Amino acid sequence: MIFADYLSRVNPTPGEEIELDAVIHQVSISDEKYNALKEETAKDTELACLKSQIIVGWPDEAKEVPQAIKKYWSMRDYLSVENGLILKNSSIVIPESMQNLILEKIHEGHSVIEKCQLRARNSVFWIGITKDIQNKVKCCEICEQYSKSQVKQPLMQHEIPTQPFEKLAADIFHLDGQGFLLVADNYSKMPFVKSLKTLTSKETIDYLESVFAIHGIPKVIITDNARQFTSAEFHKFSRMWDFKNTTSSPHYPQSNGFIERTVQTVKICLKKAKAQKQNPQLALLALRTTPIDNALPSPAELLFNRKVKCQLPHVIHHDHRTEQIKHQLLERPKT
Repeated sequence: MIFADYLSRVNPTPGEEIELDAVIHQVSISDEKYNALKEETAKDTELACLKSQIIVGWPDEAKEVPQAIKKYWSMRDYLSVENGLILKNSSIVIPESMQNLILEKIHEGHSVIEKCQLRARNSVFWIGITKDIQNKVKCCEICEQYSKSQVKQPLMQHEIPTQPFEKLAADIFHLDGQGFLLVADNYSKMPFVKSLKTLTSKETIDYLESVFAIHGIPKVIITDNARQFTSAEFHKFSRMWDFKNTTSSPHYPQSNGFIERTVQTVKICLKKAKAQKQNPQLALLALRTTPIDNALPSPAELLFNRKVKCQLPHVIHHDHRTEQIKHQLLERPKT
């Protein structure tokens, strides 16, 4: 669903001329879910009152604001109404009737409290959301079951690449008798996971080729000394595809600390998904679309330079360049 924001938050002074700069927004959910969100927002008495107040403008003093929405006074400058939805900055204000559903989406993947809060930030908002997230995670039996296994490993210093897919790390791990190949980008922290049937070099190479064909060939891949990565077949693959394969020390495998931490994170993610009978790919999507920390966006956003659609609704901002490209595509000769 697409709508435009004509800087409606700005109240011009009398006689002042302003130039409207339309910014095209899109909400990352289906039209059906978008319409449901808009309908529930309209039915919510508190948000209906808030929406009316935003549209007519805020009074000079808080005492003139209706009691039901006085709690929004301190954030009034950050609120706007756009096509039936209320936004706080770029976060969608969620009506009470849909908050439990959105909490489930925030906690998809069963991240810890801090990660869930990062996941919600800049996507959704309601009064008390921080406390609700804390209670949701603390009351989650699956998170409690695996909390002791989520031990933070010490960070290892390593050279940070200058761009995505310049430097990768790869490892083979096992979970419940099943072998997996994990490939992770050192820049974006993006994990790629593939279940393996044969644990051979050929199967490992086949998957790496499919990843490289989409994202490009890295300069270097750091691996351990597993036979899949030390075979003559893999060495031939690295020469043909023109990347360097660097192995960690057999006496100190923790030297590849980045991939060791990523393996543990992915394992916990898959274990929790299995315990809840959740689609593991949706759990991995939640992991990939959760911000790394307060200063860094999600692995997916770092890799693709855009927010990726997931189960949690968010506003997508399209700049003028996006519209120019769309126009150029439409103008291309039809063949």
